[in-house]
Amino acid sequence: MPRYLFTLLFSLISIISSAQEHSLIKGRVFDSSSQYTMPGASIVMINQKDSLDYKGTITDDKGDFYIKVKPGDYQLSISFIGYKPIQKTIHIDKKTKDVGQFNLIENEEMLGEINIIETLPPTKQKGDTTLFNPNAFKVNPDANAEELITKMPGFYMLDGKLTAQGQTVREVLVDGKKFFGKDVNQALETLPSDIIKRIEVYEYKSDKAKFSGFEDKIKSKTINIVTRNKSQNMRFGSLAGGIGKSEKYAIKGKINQFSENTRFTLVGNSKNVNAPLHLSRNRTSRRSIDGNELRQNNLGLNFNGKGKKESELSANYRFTANNTENNNTSLSTYTAAPLEGQELSTKTISGNDQANHNLNIDWDIRSNPKNQIMLSSNLSASDSKSKRTSFSETHLLDEFINSNNNKTASDNLSTSFNQVIMFSRRLNKEGRTLSVQASYNRNENKINADQKSEIKSQTNQGNQNIDQVSNQKTSSDDFSSGISFNEKLGDKSRLALAYRYSINTEKSKKESYNPDTTTKAYSQLDTLTSNQFENSTTNNTSQIAYNYRNDKISFMLGSDFEYTKLKNDEIFPNKRNMEKNYFTILPSASFSYYLNENSMLNIYYRMGTSNPGVKQLQEIVNVSNPLFISTGNSKLKQTQNHNVMLYYTSSNIETGHFTTLNLSVNKSNRSISQRTIVASNDTLINEKYILPKGGQFSQPINLNGQYNISGRITYGIPVTKLQSKLNINVSANYMHNPTLVNNKKSFSNSLNLNQGLKLGSNISEKLDFTISSRTRYSVSKNTNLKSSGSQYFSQTNSLGLYWNFLKNFILKINTNFENKNNISTHDIENNWLIDVGISSKVFKNKRGEISFVAYDILNQTSERTHRVSDLFTTDNYSTKLNKFYMLSFTYKIRNRDKNPEISDID
Repeated sequence: MPRYLFTLLFSLISIISSAQEHSLIKGRVFDSSSQYTMPGASIVMINQKDSLDYKGTITDDKGDFYIKVKPGDYQLSISFIGYKPIQKTIHIDKKTKDVGQFNLIENEEMLGEINIIETLPPTKQKGDTTLFNPNAFKVNPDANAEELITKMPGFYMLDGKLTAQGQTVREVLVDGKKFFGKDVNQALETLPSDIIKRIEVYEYKSDKAKFSGFEDKIKSKTINIVTRNKSQNMRFGSLAGGIGKSEKYAIKGKINQFSENTRFTLVGNSKNVNAPLHLSRNRTSRRSIDGNELRQNNLGLNFNGKGKKESELSANYRFTANNTENNNTSLSTYTAAPLEGQELSTKTISGNDQANHNLNIDWDIRSNPKNQIMLSSNLSASDSKSKRTSFSETHLLDEFINSNNNKTASDNLSTSFNQVIMFSRRLNKEGRTLSVQASYNRNENKINADQKSEIKSQTNQGNQNIDQVSNQKTSSDDFSSGISFNEKLGDKSRLALAYRYSINTEKSKKESYNPDTTTKAYSQLDTLTSNQFENSTTNNTSQIAYNYRNDKISFMLGSDFEYTKLKNDEIFPNKRNMEKNYFTILPSASFSYYLNENSMLNIYYRMGTSNPGVKQLQEIVNVSNPLFISTGNSKLKQTQNHNVMLYYTSSNIETGHFTTLNLSVNKSNRSISQRTIVASNDTLINEKYILPKGGQFSQPINLNGQYNISGRITYGIPVTKLQSKLNINVSANYMHNPTLVNNKKSFSNSLNLNQGLKLGSNISEKLDFTISSRTRYSVSKNTNLKSSGSQYFSQTNSLGLYWNFLKNFILKINTNFENKNNISTHDIENNWLIDVGISSKVFKNKRGEISFVAYDILNQTSERTHRVSDLFTTDNYSTKLNKFYMLSFTYKIRNRDKNPEISDID
């Protein structure tokens, strides 16, 4: 059926009227001084015979522009804020015309006015692009791009992700070129603020959207950082090293080499402590310093090169090696029947030695303006060895319930390869494009493990010992291919048709052996914990979507017609198979309303599906923790998901005010939840493994009734009297999750409320501060089960200070006051963390800095973290470093280019 539907959809193309004959005009725009491309430049072509006949566009991230117009004589205008405009008369015939390269010259008079008038707004709106002048924001000379950008109106960090004007930042470009792929945080941490000339923010577009013109369904942002360099070569970076208490050390370095067509970055670090070398004003609320043993080495390489025919190659390699030894304890308190009142205490000693390699290569090939080939490759490998010893004991009041002494060790080797190729072509009619895509993904994982466990219960009949070795091999192969067609229907609408085929095959084989009672060799196959299983998912999807956009509104209506075939084959210990077929219509819609130039309302809906994986389907008994035995479920069905999202954003770039509102509702049918059996007495599982009284046996199961509602309001306002920016955000998240305990269905309801305040200064480069407060409240309760529930409250108030005094000396202070209140247990904890750093600039050019930092000088670091789950709450305690200090030296690297602007940066 999907095959015929796809044919039917494509037959609609024949009814679309043919377009008038047009000529393709192409060109490129550069900065005359640096000869760097200029993304976002405004291009307008006006017909000299009819001034109402005009076409406009902006240059893409490579500085190129393309316009289709009728033959005739035109006035070509090229402009960009801060530059002198260019106007040129050109004659267009019926052929493709390359109007060449245009070099925009900076308008020195305008720049002079910007320097003289301090009250000039620090931002400008140019079409769909918001421009930020970094000179209007005061940061210390050692600040990175993240610290600069978060001072600008409309930017803020949310759960570790950068948000701009209410939308998540998807990528960071440097002079229009890719930089560290989609790793936004790494890109911003690598770039120093003093090389930034301008910040540009505009709507993110995927490679497919850029080529076809069909909008992405989810709105997000791109940041383009324009550098100050006036020459074709620029080198910058830093080297740092420090030593601390208890023979702790840290070394890190980064160096960047930028030229006209290439970007190269090298970053690396080696350390045995997770304490930062310097205090950060931007991140005042820090985690405590881990006191466990750590040895870490990282290396990262990033390359971007542009070819002669607008082709672009990006490559990224990362290597990490971690060796950790951890000691921690935990206390879990059950809040729902039938375990209510039980407490599980666990003491764990673990070690892990892991090495990871990851390589990404993206190649964008453009032989001519009509064709584009994109190749994307990823190769990763991981090798880890781990050991873990734990002792768990369960009590109900003073009554002993059970205990487990567990020792495990494993060697894990995994590899992954992914290859994607996409070919796109602009056809003869303007806006008509055809794209073909294919991908292949291969994953392999091998695990060799051994386990020794001693389980004790209230009665001797419940005691049991486990002595076992196992080897497991899993693999997955995923192949997909697709074709898509986009047609422009007039000036404001587009039609998209697509078809996609995919097949995913997963294989898993595990063999577990117990020792022979005579020879002691591990030769007795354990059929309950051994299994061989294969799972395949075949998917055929046809798609149709319609997109309309004008100056005020934009909407998209579409639907996927999905036919899915699931096939499960158990080969050992039983031979059985199961097949399931699903045909689903998956509608999607989005609507955007531009209330004015600075305000937008967006509503989005999508229905999707997800299929169970081989680990969830494989009915193999997992006794790695004998108090929590689990198995898979080969009868799991496909899950259907519904998502509705609304967000509103409003910003006034001149005053610095901004408001964002996000609301999201998610609902799932046949969600994969947990069926849990709590043993009221010592119970035999599958006639072999003993589950002691109070132990749990779990299995995944499809249940209805799962939904989640979340909302967030963020408001930003300048505080002019303090020369600062205040961000306020309030969020709420309500989750309704079904569970099945002792074959009785119930729902776990949890509510999380958060409030955050952050005041960041913009006073001067010598004095900088950040004041923040974060309040959290959570409550959780299980319905239909006898439950006391749990309540937890916490608040953290922080201050970060940077003060450059006596010319070359710098004082940094970070302080946090934490209040933690476990309302359910009446357990209250208060901590006051104070970190102090003093440093001095050295050398004539002030590129060197000697720094001394003392962490937690009051010795009040909390060792506890709190977590809430469906049936219990858990307090984890881990070793921390108190009263820790570190002495470090940092040297900034800058090239000695003859151009005076480069040397002036220092």
